[in-house]
Amino acid sequence: MHLRSAAFLESYHEDDKAVLVYEKILSKLAPLHVETVLRYVALERRRKNYEKCKQLFTTYLESVQEESHKVLLHIHQARFLALVSGPDEARASFNKALELFPNYKALWHAFLTFEKRIAGDDLEARVTAIYERAVHGEHSLSEQEKLVLLREWMEWLMDQGEDIGLFKTLSFQYNDAVSVGDDGQMVGLKRAMEGILNVSAEPVVSSTPVLAPVAAATTTAATGAGVAAAAATDPATMAAYAAYYAQYYGQQGYDSSSYASAGYGSYAGYGYQWPTSGQQ
Repeated sequence: MHLRSAAFLESYHEDDKAVLVYEKILSKLAPLHVETVLRYVALERRRKNYEKCKQLFTTYLESVQEESHKVLLHIHQARFLALVSGPDEARASFNKALELFPNYKALWHAFLTFEKRIAGDDLEARVTAIYERAVHGEHSLSEQEKLVLLREWMEWLMDQGEDIGLFKTLSFQYNDAVSVGDDGQMVGLKRAMEGILNVSAEPVVSSTPVLAPVAAATTTAATGAGVAAAAATDPATMAAYAAYYAQYYGQQGYDSSSYASAGYGSYAGYGYQWPTSGQQ
């Protein structure tokens, strides 16, 4: 109600009264309320009171305790700096935020979106440098998040990139992690499924993205034939595969509920029938 009141007052050019509303919220009603901070900053930006905007960002980035709220403030601060100070200060702001919170995919996305909107001969180099850090850097993004970013990187290169060699390399990395061949076997099975097939496996963090393990099974088989044989006799391995497929296709936005009716058989909802030993 108070935020609506402030917007109403500003729409009738009662900016000073709107400021009083925002300050009342932040001092008494809901201290550190991030949406109020951002609306207050937006009002001051519209008034071209840029120093006040910078002061508000500095004050509340120091005061807010919740990490996700800090990340949101950092994103808006960088966007503000891009608007009033130019791209170099915005980049510096994004990079500072990523040093503090490299595990937030939203922050990487915001930085990438910023760079993609700035045309220039160095566009591909700038965007690639950020994706390289996000996908292959040693930080706490999950392997699944890195894989999503890798796919986005490939799609961006396909649409706008010039470096076919880089696209080919990334394609191999992506396929090595998640592809399923015509025979139903995972490409790069040892890496992609290591955590599923080996209960003692440690989480893999390397320059080649892999999906995070989703279950543990009792077998240590690593070859396609060994996995097929294990899955045919080991319910835990079969369940792990079902969970893996459900997780991957779910995160890609596919509706797997209709796959069985589409003729994929009876493999845990996807229909794949493991071959007998004479068919391998």
